[in-house]
Amino acid sequence: MRGGFLVADIGATHARFVLLERLSDWPADAAEGRRVALATGDYPTIERLLDAVRTKLDLGGLAGACVAVAGPVEQGHCRMTNSELAMDEHSLSRELGCRT
Repeated sequence: MRGGFLVADIGATHARFVLLERLSDWPADAAEGRRVALATGDYPTIERLLDAVRTKLDLGGLAGACVAVAGPVEQGHCRMTNSELAMDEHSLSRELGCRT
């Protein structure tokens, strides 16, 4: 989706993603084809998790992304609590092709 916004909630058990056409669409539910929930433990890295999301959602040309994670964020870096996943704002921006 060109110009869309990705909203993500990545927890130790589940990672949920919603693709919005406009920020004003929030908090209304996105259309069925624009939501995905995955088991976080099935993915050893954030890159693998995002690859799985890409198979279900068209993330091309995002205007921006908001990512909530279950763990402390310090200077843009997070190692999740109760999960092996680690990420930082720069790698997320690079992977998604937009500001996070």
